[in-house]
Amino acid sequence: MGSCTRALLLDASDACLAGRLVAGGETTDPPPEAAQRRVRTYRNQTLPAIQALGERGVLSKVDASGSADQTFAALAAAFATLGV
Repeated sequence: MGSCTRALLLDASDACLAGRLVAGGETTDPPPEAAQRRVRTYRNQTLPAIQALGERGVLSKVDASGSADQTFAALAAAFATLGV
């Protein structure tokens, strides 16, 4: 993990992430089953890093399950808390 001193995780449920993949409006959007597989792969590949950062006490989670505006506001608040 090197010298990471702060990390922000944009967090949303698996159902929310899969729904966003399917509802993206693109003709190449995956079917629901493929979207669920993508989310599982993402979780499996990122979980070790998320756990390690959490154990080091440098991870802050931001709720990304709301609208884009809500997520941006939550992210801005997290950055302000961190003094960024």
